[in-house]
Order: sequence, then structure tokens, then C-alpha cells
Amino acid sequence: MADRYTVYKPIVIDNIIKSAMNLVNMMARFGLEPEEQNRKTIQFFQKLSPNIDTQSIWNQQLSHDVKKMWSDKGIQETYNRRREFLAEYILDDSARYFLDQAEKIGENAWIPENKDVLMCRRKTTGIVEDVCVLNGITVKFMDVGGQVCF
Repeated sequence: MADRYTVYKPIVIDNIIKSAMNLVNMMARFGLEPEEQNRKTIQFFQKLSPNIDTQSIWNQQLSHDVKKMWSDKGIQETYNRRREFLAEYILDDSARYFLDQAEKIGENAWIPENKDVLMCRRKTTGIVEDVCVLNGITVKFMDVGGQVCF
């Protein structure tokens, strides 16, 4: 089953990078300053294009920097105030889950597990069907153009 989940790794990485980009942009809008040790990483994310190929920039060093940035007081305050900018920046409900694990996800041998697959977000069109086994129970998911039905 684990080999089947490797296809979700790029989606998880995309979720992490897009969440970091949105948090950094929201933080700037709030007028909050990053801690000195995170300034370089935050500037890096501010310069990224929304259409960036996230796979091309993801590596162990960036995953380490994301983990450090995630602990920044300004980023945490921004996360706690995220609902104030819902119309402008969308932060996936799984952002905390993946940002908490950024360093682990940055390891070359990391493969998504059941919960990672369930937490990752991707845009879809049409009908997409997937099957997961959770605690010995087979669950079929039907995604209908972005609306998930169980």
C-alpha cells in the first residue's frame, strides 16, 4: 500500500509550500515582523510565484527552514488570525498538520501514510475515486469536482 501512496508525495509538498507562501503573505499584510533567524526563509517565500513548480525547490534544507519558520512567533500569530484573510488567502485546513511534519516530509525516504493521504488537498475536476484501508476497514472516497463525499 505504501508504494501506492508515493503519488501523493508531490501533493503534500505542494500543500506545504503553498501554505507557507500564504502564511508569509498574510503575515506581511498584518504588518508582523519575523524573528531574525527566519527572515531569509520568509523573504524566499515572498518572492515565489504562485505558479512555482514546488517539486523543483523542495529539499531537506528547505524542509528544515520551513520547520523553523513555522515556529516563528509572527507566523504563529498569523496562523491564529488566519480567518481574517479568508477571502484573499486560502489556508488549507491541513496546513498545521503538514507544517508540523515539514522536516520529516523533507527526508528522501519519506512516503505518505494513510493519514497524510486523507489530509492532503488538491484541486480536482470531474469525478475522482480513491480507496484507503484504515484499521482494516476499506473506505472508498468519491471526489466530485472538489466536493468530497464519503
